Amino acid sequence: MPTADVVTPPLGMDQHDAYRPDWLREVIGIRNVRTETDKITLTIRPERGICNHLGIVHGGLHITLIDHVMCGVLSSTRPDRYELLDLSLVYHRPASLLTEPDLVLHAVIDRQGRRITTVTASIASRSGRILTTAHGTFVPDGNA
Repeated sequence: MPTADVVTPPLGMDQHDAYRPDWLREVIGIRNVRTETDKITLTIRPERGICNHLGIVHGGLHITLIDHVMCGVLSSTRPDRYELLDLSLVYHRPASLLTEPDLVLHAVIDRQGRRITTVTASIASRSGRILTTAHGTFVPDGNA
């Protein structure tokens, strides 16, 4: 039976030349960022290449966008690094870039405890229609 070599990324991969933490910013096309205490709002215009043939954003990308905005609110308002413990999403309606090319991502820190931080987030169309809502639970990264 053939075996495959498993490559484990080295610690501190974020300092490696090939790792570019801004790759997502390029794909989702961030146009505006507003931060307040415990809140962040991003207006984005994703590339059409991330859509299916009907111009609808894939549900997996909703998760990526939610994770991105949740981590954004944590990193912009808290000095610690966090790990995602739990994430719940509700899809309300599809995100069609053909009808509305801009999306608005919003995240708010609901509760900051000593060991658990909870964040809610949403994806909305530019006109304000809620597309996806989410609730995430984070713990401080013990390796930070």
